[in-house]
Amino acid sequence: MRKLAIGVLLVISAASVHAEELRLGIGTSDGTSFPPYMTLAADHQTYSGLAYDLLRAIVQRTGDTLVPVYLPAPRLFAGLSNGTVDIDIFSNPHWRADFRSDSVFTIPYLLTRTILVYRKDDPRPPRKINDLVGQRVIMVTGFSYSGLDDMVKEGEVIRENTPSNALVLKMIENHHGSLGVSDKTVFFDLVQREGYKNLAAGFEVTPPTPVSMRFPKRLAAAAARFDRAIRSLEKDGTLAKIRARYGLF
Repeated sequence: MRKLAIGVLLVISAASVHAEELRLGIGTSDGTSFPPYMTLAADHQTYSGLAYDLLRAIVQRTGDTLVPVYLPAPRLFAGLSNGTVDIDIFSNPHWRADFRSDSVFTIPYLLTRTILVYRKDDPRPPRKINDLVGQRVIMVTGFSYSGLDDMVKEGEVIRENTPSNALVLKMIENHHGSLGVSDKTVFFDLVQREGYKNLAAGFEVTPPTPVSMRFPKRLAAAAARFDRAIRSLEKDGTLAKIRARYGLF
């Protein structure tokens, strides 16, 4: 099993007394990475991304060792419940109801923005949330979107589900849908990475959302270690520098 070489164990450290080997879940659509937060290069050895940089800084403080586990998003979500995964690096207690019942979270380390995605050849793209009434919108399976959820419940918006953010974009690019929602950072990264020519970024469909790391309740002590490390990184300015490196604030 390949270990994620993102830091050296702190042998002389109070934190290292309680250090563990933790299985890091990385939700994917292609089985390799989740850009721009965690990207595995073509050599299958080199990692980069915001989460990579943050995790490296965290384990330098906690002494933990991380083993990457690459899973499609639905299996990753279940992994924390069935014990196959210990950490979900990109989560929020409000995205899914089951997250709140069986998980503990660190403090947020990032704010994400969810935008509407449409085709550039759309003659009348929606400009505001009410323009989505009567429209079919592609969303990630199981995820909650404040504002849109009520419209779906009332039958004003038709929700079409797909397993990942990357597939939302791929479907619209290939004429398998005309509207979808996407993490803004993932959108711009994948448009460049995949060479998409037909996609346009629209308005923000939800308020900015805080992102945390999620642990199963059985690992509450590990979550507390990571939480303390993130607070330390925030206090000394390291976290702000990592976010700025990827144009995120």
